[in-house]
Amino acid sequence: MRVLNTPETITIRPEPSAWKHACASGEFVTSELSGIFRAELGLPVGPIIMSGHQAEWWHSGILAKYLAAQSYAKLIGAAAVWVVVDQDTGTPELLNYPGERWSVRRYVFGANGDEFRPLCERRSMVPEVTDVKALCPSVAKAVGALCTSLGSHVHEPTLAKQVMGAISEHDFLRSMPMRMVFASQLNETTLFKKLVERMNQDPTACVGSYNEAVEAVPSSKMRKLRESSDPELPLWSVSKDGIRTAAKVSSSSGRLMPRALLMTAMLRMAGCELFIHGLGGGVYDTVTELWIKSWLGVDLAPMAVVSATRYARPSDAPRVVTREEAIEALRRVHRAKHHPAELGDHDAEHHRNDIVKRIARSGGGERIALYKTLQTWLRAHRERHDATLTAMESQARELQAAARAGAGACDRTWPFMFLSSSQFEDLKNEIDHAFKRGCAT
Repeated sequence: MRVLNTPETITIRPEPSAWKHACASGEFVTSELSGIFRAELGLPVGPIIMSGHQAEWWHSGILAKYLAAQSYAKLIGAAAVWVVVDQDTGTPELLNYPGERWSVRRYVFGANGDEFRPLCERRSMVPEVTDVKALCPSVAKAVGALCTSLGSHVHEPTLAKQVMGAISEHDFLRSMPMRMVFASQLNETTLFKKLVERMNQDPTACVGSYNEAVEAVPSSKMRKLRESSDPELPLWSVSKDGIRTAAKVSSSSGRLMPRALLMTAMLRMAGCELFIHGLGGGVYDTVTELWIKSWLGVDLAPMAVVSATRYARPSDAPRVVTREEAIEALRRVHRAKHHPAELGDHDAEHHRNDIVKRIARSGGGERIALYKTLQTWLRAHRERHDATLTAMESQARELQAAARAGAGACDRTWPFMFLSSSQFEDLKNEIDHAFKRGCAT
């Protein structure tokens, strides 16, 4: 969803000084099982700070999670791991970029995927080179660089790995690589098999506790699993031709993958000591905590929330006219028509104010006569400064038009590739500073 005109902020919850990192606890998950899980995924030994997202063109809020995971892990001597949610669908074949006057333009790298086939089931694409009608040369250059990078990863086995290869190669991230794990690998782990076995043993307990947790957190807007004689499970079932459907008990013996809540449950159960979510995940994963505690008696590893709002401001982009600036220009015209001081004519302003004071002290017919005198005097003032007032009004209307046309400049969902280098450095430094300050307290 596009969110316009929100302030440029960084969200870190809780404050870094209150961050905790700990292993999950409960009879179902043991240190041995956690060790097996991490070894099966090729994760490093030692504490792990984890975050992640789908294989798509991240906006600055997702970039902030990546930077925070690295910054915090470095400070506490942990490893940072990024989870690619590749069992989800999406359209990374399309890239929105700012066109003329911040209009939304769309670059098509390749044929669109479909909503039923996850990215781990889609082949890499050969990006098509087409014209870029961009806001400015640096945006066109960024789009071209992504196209080139996708081409260099065309031999990756899945679209998700191709896209993540291109993201990792971006100038902003090339010097700060992060170990990646793909969520589609989770179904090969011993932990996943144990969880599916527990579901099949008592699907009513699994589904019932899941739905109770969803009801307890209505702000998550999560959909409850369908309960019936053949209940829906928190799993995806993937057919031989790569089509993804919701799994039921009757279809839980084929190729299965975890859905969102089960995915983060597994990762927080055995894969990390802390998971960093974005704003949405920080809400829905409270459902996960309630569900897993009720179903399995397990307390998951803690989570934190990190996000950011940054508006793309390429260094060579035209000046952005804000709505507030346009409104203030109109107000200035209105004031200038009534207050000569706005045009530098302070003697005339004193004369106007004298008439206004006399109106306030008078009454009856004298008050009416003075009011008419003021209106006659103001008409003469406007005629005397007609050329200046006309120019001011024309400029204000132009600013209004520019502000309307440039509304896209205040869209926080532009991919981070369109930030300027200084914007990226400022974001990184602000996050680093927050963690250094927090960890020092």
